[in-house]
Amino acid sequence: MKYINENSNRGILNLFADFLIKEINKTNNYDSVIEVTDCGKFFVVNGMTTSDKILDIIKVRESFVETYKSLMTKFGYETVNIIDLIMYNRDLTKKTEYTFDFYHSSRPLYHRNLILDIVENPQPKFNSVFYNRRLEYELDYSEDDTTNLEYYTYAPLNISSEFPHGYSLGMGRQELYYSEYIPLISY
Repeated sequence: MKYINENSNRGILNLFADFLIKEINKTNNYDSVIEVTDCGKFFVVNGMTTSDKILDIIKVRESFVETYKSLMTKFGYETVNIIDLIMYNRDLTKKTEYTFDFYHSSRPLYHRNLILDIVENPQPKFNSVFYNRRLEYELDYSEDDTTNLEYYTYAPLNISSEFPHGYSLGMGRQELYYSEYIPLISY
């Protein structure tokens, strides 16, 4: 699984997607899938939910910006506009089969080399790190120091939140978290 740096643009999107899920589920546990995409100073919120209560996106935005004020200011999101494309009162089909990759590490979702590298070689301006036979950093465009990195890419112009962020527990998130803590059996 890709490690998302919460202190990054991609991290903000994932935090906002989770914030929206919490707002939708304030009164009940609805099935929801939400994706937030950063298009400059606009966040496009797309998704579906079984809830029929339409969010007051302006109040939600204000609450989010206040909660994460220092992070939002750091990345220039003091004012952000939101395009709300959430479809409410939709039937969502729950999936019954999932495939997740796990590693023999202190946090099975992440390869141990990824965990060690983040601790021992902190890269200040990265959005995410992925391990696929090598560490692959996704950097912020303002990062110029790549001397300690073997492989890296720069973030695309539009970035989006990613699973499990923006997914309610009933839409696969619960299965991911539960399966991470099933003991690995050696054969």
